[in-house]
Amino acid sequence: MKTEWIKHLIQQLTTLSKAIENYFTSGSFGVKFYPFLMHPCFRKSCAFLIFIIAMVSSF
Repeated sequence: MKTEWIKHLIQQLTTLSKAIENYFTSGSFGVKFYPFLMHPCFRKSCAFLIFIIAMVSSF
């Protein structure tokens, strides 16, 4: 019974892994998140974060 449970768990993990891989390779990730990532507020905050890291690392 324990081996059947482990086999079932491995099968579920494999199915989940394939679904996640398909999500990222099919373009769904880019379609959903690209507009948010390219929003000016997000882009400016990333630039500010990089500026802060550069300032801290220079000391």
